[in-house]
Amino acid sequence: MTIKLAVLITCFNRKNITLNCLKQLSAQENIQDIDVSTYLVDDNSSDGTPAAIKLSYPKVILLEGNGSLFWNGGMRLAYDRASLEHFDYYLWLNDDTQLSPHAINAMFECANNYNANVECHAIITGSISNTDETKTTYGGVLRAGLWQQTKFNRVNVSTRINQCDTMNGNCVLIPAVIANSLGNLEESFSHNMGDFDYGLRAKKLGYDIVIAPNFIGQCERNSQVGTYDDTSLSLKTRIKLMFSPKGLPLKTWWTFTRRHAGLFWLLYFFWPYFRVILSSLFSSLFKKKNTHN
Repeated sequence: MTIKLAVLITCFNRKNITLNCLKQLSAQENIQDIDVSTYLVDDNSSDGTPAAIKLSYPKVILLEGNGSLFWNGGMRLAYDRASLEHFDYYLWLNDDTQLSPHAINAMFECANNYNANVECHAIITGSISNTDETKTTYGGVLRAGLWQQTKFNRVNVSTRINQCDTMNGNCVLIPAVIANSLGNLEESFSHNMGDFDYGLRAKKLGYDIVIAPNFIGQCERNSQVGTYDDTSLSLKTRIKLMFSPKGLPLKTWWTFTRRHAGLFWLLYFFWPYFRVILSSLFSSLFKKKNTHN
């Protein structure tokens, strides 16, 4: 029996990275019984990405964004289009994630093994490593603790199937029964936290999220340099970055904390903004002290 899989990708102005992602996707091994359709949203790239995709991968279903979709909006558009067809599974895939040749096969093998033992559908996430495979960079995460409702720790790679609370969206396999139940990614999110919110919503509905054994791909962690967590930047710059689509916009964080931070969600909502102000003040005082010395 052939399984119908929709691969969902979004990209913007990194042509070579996106083409490499599609190359690795097309080179997946041992997936003869999986019919793969790729839905790729290009968010108005100016570097020739759409033309290059059409030339090298004409079977990819290319969708055009308006330049303001970011990750969450792009993945929403890809799912909206793919969900018009009848797929058995959906695979989220970040274009900067370098898939191992066995990645998709490993994800489905994990799904089949888990379904056979637990007799239920589950979201499968893959562990992603740095380039030398010495540490886990993305994948499944667990809540840090009862009083840390919005802090999550990555689960280290394992040779066995593990459960988690939610996941990064780098490589995630979602059965259609779960996708149909949850619907799309949350519209109010722009770039960040849509993946975490999706996983937490799935858990609330009683679905499991499990991590496939071993690494299934590579992707370096994004650097904090130049982000709102960069204490070398001025407070004004950090606040501007924090409220940008790739930072921690008020609407996004309000929705996330209200849904998932429990009874004291307002405290969790305000804390990151206070933290940025406090860390900038302390950094400024430290610099002044060193200057006087």
